[in-house]
Amino acid sequence: MFARWDRIILAGIISFLCYGATYYWYRSTEKTEVSQVERAPIAYLTKLENDVERRPVTRQIWQGLQNGDPVFAGEAVRTSSQGTAILQTADGGRTIELDPDTLIVISHQNNEVALDLMDGRLFVNQNEKTDAAKLPALVLRSADAEVDLSRASAKLSKGSGTRVDVEVTKGSAKMQGAQGVQEIAQGKRTVVGQSVGEHLTSLQIVSPLDSSTIYVNPDQEAPVHFAWKGIPNGAEVRIETGTSSKDLKPAGDWVPAGQGFLDAILPAGRYIWKLSARMAGSTSVFTEGPIESFRVVRTDPAELLYPDDQTVLQTKTNEDSYVFKWKRPTGVVSQKIEFALNSDFQPLFRDVKVLAGDTIQLEMPPGSYFWRVSSMYEGFSQPVMSRPFTLTLLPPVVRVDVAFTNFKHNDVLTYVGAPVAVFQWKTNRPDVVQRYVFRLAQTTEALRGPASDEKLKRIETKQTQVTPEITRGGRYLAMVEAYDENDKLVGKSDVQALSFEPKAAIRAPQFEPLGQDLLADNQGALSLIWSLVDGAKEYWLTLKDSSGKEIQKSRFLGTSAKLQSLLPGEYKVEIYAIDQYGRRSKEAAARRVVVPTSSGLNAPKLKKVKVQ
Repeated sequence: MFARWDRIILAGIISFLCYGATYYWYRSTEKTEVSQVERAPIAYLTKLENDVERRPVTRQIWQGLQNGDPVFAGEAVRTSSQGTAILQTADGGRTIELDPDTLIVISHQNNEVALDLMDGRLFVNQNEKTDAAKLPALVLRSADAEVDLSRASAKLSKGSGTRVDVEVTKGSAKMQGAQGVQEIAQGKRTVVGQSVGEHLTSLQIVSPLDSSTIYVNPDQEAPVHFAWKGIPNGAEVRIETGTSSKDLKPAGDWVPAGQGFLDAILPAGRYIWKLSARMAGSTSVFTEGPIESFRVVRTDPAELLYPDDQTVLQTKTNEDSYVFKWKRPTGVVSQKIEFALNSDFQPLFRDVKVLAGDTIQLEMPPGSYFWRVSSMYEGFSQPVMSRPFTLTLLPPVVRVDVAFTNFKHNDVLTYVGAPVAVFQWKTNRPDVVQRYVFRLAQTTEALRGPASDEKLKRIETKQTQVTPEITRGGRYLAMVEAYDENDKLVGKSDVQALSFEPKAAIRAPQFEPLGQDLLADNQGALSLIWSLVDGAKEYWLTLKDSSGKEIQKSRFLGTSAKLQSLLPGEYKVEIYAIDQYGRRSKEAAARRVVVPTSSGLNAPKLKKVKVQ
């Protein structure tokens, strides 16, 4: 029982301690974040590629940076092996560009911004529009020296040990160390952080220039040419290359420095490199060049993509345009697309310069061509040619279109007596067509059959219309063929279906109102109204007495009539219509007419007469 309570009490104490530790960590972190927000940024990240991170120097966890993020004093910033970054100081007066695999620590004290380059390379650039005297001082700190970069644009690279190479590209800098203050003029280079021999500052790299691009012919395996000055005879040099300052490896053996150059074959890519020197027979390096970069780019030919090799295209006109596309190699300054009538490309049929892009649209006449793309690289006097492709553009085919103009497919025509139809058509090339053949039949087999087929009605004409004789109604198929001056079939119309049906008789007119007798007034007058019949030309009205004897028959053009002076009694009235073809409609059922027997006149009334 007591052991159980001991365990419960122990668990409670542990839980309380964990809670207390968690609360303390949370509050301490919160204060740190608030204090960081309250501090003014020393710089901002204005541009980056790939991964760029930062952390306070007192912390272990790195955090990713994004464009526009602030950087505070006491923070370290690093780039990945493929990353680059540009920092702009908060006052806008300077930018700091970081190469891949670069690590710096930025601090700020007593109106002075200090850079500690731990690894890699960076560039400090002064804003020419800003007065440097009004900006905080900018210094590079090292183990045993300090360089004032307040009035300089400079390139800084971390060497072996604690050494940092400094080259002033614009303005001037001042270095303060054990030997006092030394000025570094524009175009001069020095080393900070390590005791160096007299030859160190006299070493000058001739080639390749920093951040340059070297184009090499992949077919000839042209080497990269390294050259230098300022190393004494009797010394040996070695080139170290890598993709970053962290993985520099020898590119070859030690060679005598007196020759002043060294060639090395390197595959395409971006390189970081430095030159090291030692005295012959010694294992100690007495001088190193700055860490610099260059890029090796192959002078590859363009890769043709479209049209494919041996393409044959049918042209529509003699001025059709075509799209040509290829893969543009890296580093090309300019290109030309060339056309020739033979594989030697002598002479050129046509060439067009392409300064940018990898696509062009050109008008080309019909013909058989060889085409290629030539690429010009910087530093090369001769262009690099792509593999040629062939392209055949066939002459345009004369296309003759024939189409019926007055009938649509599956139209239905009505007729009275015998079917009659005028077939009309048009063509887009009347200059080519010399004659037409009109075909009319009731089946597809007969329509496409020989002229001798009795079921086919075939008419030759130079006109664009015919009126064939059609003896009966039904469904017919029509087609027109076009022939040129050589009696060659050059075009034909679509098959047109047309139906002929007898025109239906018009309907009978009806008296209104329906369903009741028609009443005349007391004067024997009768007003009649009947329905309008579509297609009716005239109406005939017949009045009959109660015995069926015809009394009156009249013709009317409208839909109303008035009969006068009818005697009292009962009558019958009939009506029918006549259409424009003289055909009579059916008669509507006779309607009864009633004329009342009473007179519509009243007897006169006498006024009251008073007798005296």
